[in-house]
Amino acid sequence: MPATNAVNDAASGIDGLPRIGRRGWLAVMLASASYVTILDNLALAVAFPTIEKAFPTFERTTLAWVSSGYAVALASLLLVGGRMADRWGRRRIYRIGMIGFAVTALCAAGAPNPWLLIAARTAQGAAGALVMASALALALPLIHPARRGTAMGWLGVAGSMASLLGPLVAGNLLAVSSWRVVFCITPPICLIAWWGAPRVFDPDSPDGDATIDVAGAIEATLAVALATLAITQSARLGLDNRFVLGSAAASAALGAAFLRRCLRVSNPLLRLGTLRRRSFSVATASQLFTQLTIFTWFFSIPLFLQNEWGWSPSRSGWIITVAMAMAVNSVFFGSYADRKGYRIVLVAGGVCTSAGMVLWLLMLPPTPSWLAILPGLMVFGWGTGMVGMTSTAAALDGIPAEELAMANATHQTARRLMQTMGTALAVALLGNRETVGFGRYQVVWAVVAAGYLLSGLIALGYPRRATR
Repeated sequence: MPATNAVNDAASGIDGLPRIGRRGWLAVMLASASYVTILDNLALAVAFPTIEKAFPTFERTTLAWVSSGYAVALASLLLVGGRMADRWGRRRIYRIGMIGFAVTALCAAGAPNPWLLIAARTAQGAAGALVMASALALALPLIHPARRGTAMGWLGVAGSMASLLGPLVAGNLLAVSSWRVVFCITPPICLIAWWGAPRVFDPDSPDGDATIDVAGAIEATLAVALATLAITQSARLGLDNRFVLGSAAASAALGAAFLRRCLRVSNPLLRLGTLRRRSFSVATASQLFTQLTIFTWFFSIPLFLQNEWGWSPSRSGWIITVAMAMAVNSVFFGSYADRKGYRIVLVAGGVCTSAGMVLWLLMLPPTPSWLAILPGLMVFGWGTGMVGMTSTAAALDGIPAEELAMANATHQTARRLMQTMGTALAVALLGNRETVGFGRYQVVWAVVAAGYLLSGLIALGYPRRATR
């Protein structure tokens, strides 16, 4: 009897849930390599003020496309990447994406002017879409559904580490070298992932009959690009400008056309039927606001610390590192969600993160102060760890295996779209270099606090217990 119990414990784990297993952990490790997209983007956030100084004749609204172009391509092409993975194989698309990400990063490092830098970053976003669309679809089938919250918690740690290392490494590299070196951080990781994929993931069976809705892809890409253009240019031209209004109207028309097309074609890029699942729709809707506001924060904080407080890029990187170090709590909350459900975690996380920004509004002075910035920063980081990858696990909970790839691509597309809007919103709120002041940064923090609070309120609609 004791021997039998020992075997059962080994199979199910001491907490009564199945173990992830060696291969599952390797799958988690390779899926975590997809967070080179976060590492790269946050490293750029720290380097952005230095890039501005390197190209003083270019306006911020133009240089912001170094980040926005990347985000637009990533968000717009995720669904295309998912369809390509269905047609030609997830493992193959994952490896192509990793190599493409490394090559385009090196192209960005060597770009002689902002226009080529923007082009390289946009191509890098397209490669990142291939990685993000295929990574989780490869890894999750190797992990028992009852353990996916824990696994996604560890993926959240990987994302937090990427968020931590990006600003930290970039800040220290900028202290001793050029901004170009920042783009050389991710290629080694991409090469390791490319090498490891065939050693962990079995060759999947491509669906040769899967088609790519090219017209739908064009409509979605243009809709996102025009919406981002309208928001970024509104900071310079004003909300009532004809160009801004025209871009926004064209974006809305293309978006509506894309949604109509998804209802009519046999193989749409976006399967709207997935939204009928309450767990998926609520978790995704909640993430719309967290992703919008977290990237508003990420874009604005290096500018505040370096331009308003006069801190070095290295010290600015350390500040972001403190917030991301707090976010390693995602493992604990992922495991908790496996047992108790995701609702309480998502609600509490939204409220906690909002409280961190409220502390900044109440405590942060116009002059530098470590003592004033740390309490709100730590509360903010703790809350982001609760709602980061946990929300993705919540959205995909109960999704059948055959629908997992498309559901993940749909959820990730929504996240990336709002990340794009977050960068654009930060530019719109801060304006150009000559208009920025302490009051404008306070507006940013208020917007971030409101966004996270709203995400927590939306999460109240999530089912109380996880689907098993």
